[in-house]
Amino acid sequence: MNPQILLSFLLCIVTQVVAASPRDDLGSSSQQVRDDAAKILRESYKPPARTRWEPLLAKMRPGITKEKVLELLAPFNATAEEGNGSGQSSNESYRLDDLWQMSCTFLRSGAIETVFKASLVERLRHIWVAPKSGFTGVWTTYFVNGQRSHEIHYVSGKYEGDFTAFHSNGKTAYVQHYGPSGVFGENAGYFPSGRIMYQGRYLNGEQVGTWTHYNEDGSVRSTTQHMASEVLKPHPKAVPNIHRPGEVDRPEMVKFIVTDPASLPGIVVDETAAQLVGEWQYSTHTPPYVGLGYLHDMKAGKGAKYVTFTPELPKAGWYEVRLAHCYNVRRSTKTPVTIHHADGDTKVVINQQQEPEHGRLFRTLGTFRFEAGRAGWVRVSNEGTEPDKVVIADAVQFLPVAK
Repeated sequence: MNPQILLSFLLCIVTQVVAASPRDDLGSSSQQVRDDAAKILRESYKPPARTRWEPLLAKMRPGITKEKVLELLAPFNATAEEGNGSGQSSNESYRLDDLWQMSCTFLRSGAIETVFKASLVERLRHIWVAPKSGFTGVWTTYFVNGQRSHEIHYVSGKYEGDFTAFHSNGKTAYVQHYGPSGVFGENAGYFPSGRIMYQGRYLNGEQVGTWTHYNEDGSVRSTTQHMASEVLKPHPKAVPNIHRPGEVDRPEMVKFIVTDPASLPGIVVDETAAQLVGEWQYSTHTPPYVGLGYLHDMKAGKGAKYVTFTPELPKAGWYEVRLAHCYNVRRSTKTPVTIHHADGDTKVVINQQQEPEHGRLFRTLGTFRFEAGRAGWVRVSNEGTEPDKVVIADAVQFLPVAK
């Protein structure tokens, strides 16, 4: 054979062996390689048929031992993926291919485990690959059909920002938000249909307040109350409070303080979960307030400071938006507040010397239409405010309304 032809033939074979498939590329450490592979798979993926595994399912008869189950699975290189058990029963799932799992419920009698029930479960495989140590940015991984499985924001190798998981049909499964103290703020989970499954709130990595779980038709399945095991932690970027406990200018207003934001109706974003730009300082000198206290702009950096409150809204619709702030003559009379909603931006200017109409703490900014999730926000700024007056940022409440 001509040497050049032989060399070309060998190179072709090597290229075919080395070249990875789009399915394999989902495990690449390169985000671009994963993204490109996912795009191909979204157009080309074909799910494996259930019929291949039905003869195997027929052999998983009630009463056969776990040892026999493992023997039947061995020729298919099935791997155990999930398992749980208590007392006299246990459940285990074995991965058969990229789509199908064999789910087995075992009953235990002494040292012997036997099958009570077996079934084929459709659960698409996702390919997880961890980012390099110290990674900062958005890290996206995929299901084998090319749909996103996770989209995670990292800062210096740690979760910081949104952590979003997806169903294999591309719809959001749940959204969490991470800060320096762990998961915080509003949390919501969704059915594959996109309907709300549950909603609640985290504080410093713990579930707090009321958590509501829904049936897929929207009816409430259950509600649970969670109490935080530790006190609220101040925003890590805020200047500490200089006032001693009990040092207040209006003692008669202390009774209007709301110490637990999770006790309020609707979706409440406290300043502990807000995003700060510029230097803001904590204070408790003028009650009432929500949570630990409130923030003020220290009469400095006018035009360069703002606080953004971003909710996790469980469903699209109309919400009454209320802003919490304490009030006295030292406050600004022209504090600008921007509401970013589904129909654009609305700016209102409020007088923080006036008493808020709801519990002497919350002021209605208006009713606006929002999309589900974290698309909307409310921003309190000190732009254009008086140089000798302070701007207050405390909490924002979103109350769903029928409209």
